[in-house]
Amino acid sequence: IVLSLDGPAELHDRHRPLVGGGGSHAAALRTARLLGRAPADLCLRACISTQNVARMRDIASYFSRELTPSVVDFETVCETPASRAAEVLAPDPFAFARGFAAAHAILASTGVEAVYAGFGTGAARHTACPVGRDAVILAADGTLSGCYLLPERWERRRLDLSIGRADSELGIVVDPAAIGRLRALVLDKPRCARCFCRWTCAGG
Repeated sequence: IVLSLDGPAELHDRHRPLVGGGGSHAAALRTARLLGRAPADLCLRACISTQNVARMRDIASYFSRELTPSVVDFETVCETPASRAAEVLAPDPFAFARGFAAAHAILASTGVEAVYAGFGTGAARHTACPVGRDAVILAADGTLSGCYLLPERWERRRLDLSIGRADSELGIVVDPAAIGRLRALVLDKPRCARCFCRWTCAGG
């Protein structure tokens, strides 16, 4: 189970205020503690921005001290007009790399894995995206796709990531040709062809 939690209250609430005001940290922390006691693998996903990139070591220590995750996933914020207005901006890549290395060391000492979607050295990989790992996302209207983003996001890029439907009468209906198109899509990355980290970042 993946739960978004961006560190201690002062960091998390800066990223994730409630619509009516106040912070969402208390509810997220309560949920994390409940999931930590459940028979499930808990992955804490921490969003990193200019606001907290210098505190990644503190975030790792906080998670190790307060919670029992199996994995901590550090991901950089994807800027939007709203995030820019709130001064929640993408971190400097070198600052993120330094912070990740420090956080990784702290988490490893407690047996917790630290991951980042754009980087992996455990094995060669051809994609950093769930689409290329045969992910199946079930939407509320019954459509099946390979991507957790809203269809409008892929349609703006002239992509069709749908692969079928969950139908009350027919059951799960998957289009093998659509799956083939998605697999070809993630392999067709000309800009990656001669990159030294082609099989590590995989286009992430």
